[in-house]
Amino acid sequence: MSQRRPLLILIVAFVALLVITLIVQRVPPTSNLPAATPFYFRVYPDLTVDDLQVVRIQDATSGEQFTIRRTPENAWATDSGGTVVQTTADLIARTIVLLPYTQTLDLPPPEERARYGFIEGQGLLITALLNDGSSRIIAVGAFTPTGTSYFALVDDRTDLYVIERAAVDFLIVQLQNPPVAAA
Repeated sequence: MSQRRPLLILIVAFVALLVITLIVQRVPPTSNLPAATPFYFRVYPDLTVDDLQVVRIQDATSGEQFTIRRTPENAWATDSGGTVVQTTADLIARTIVLLPYTQTLDLPPPEERARYGFIEGQGLLITALLNDGSSRIIAVGAFTPTGTSYFALVDDRTDLYVIERAAVDFLIVQLQNPPVAAA
């Protein structure tokens, strides 16, 4: 019986390792789990592309600006000369309409707004004039601490918005490289 004892211990150890292996294989690896997707809200949930008559993107620091306006034929044009690339102008309009934010914060008092990038004469201004004669204005401030969003002031609302960076970066690129073909 003493000669069978080492064999019995090896068999028990083998069965235990086999059971552990089967259990570990049933637990899905964490890398296959879907990543959490942030939930976005629209800054202007009732606004449509058809409501837009004029869109202006302006760098308040340099004074550089790019403006598109709707023609009577419902195409986009610019005052700066040349022909606006219609598909890009449509994307600019859709970006304004769908402008995503993740949260709002309490609006800080005026003396604390510089911490959020709101310094007079600096920053990015986005203006949309609507068919009904009203306007929408967004002042874009600094990056959030994570660098994934911007702080923004919207119209005369009493909240500070955290706006998705990709949308604002797209508008900045259009300001720096206007989608205009030479005339």
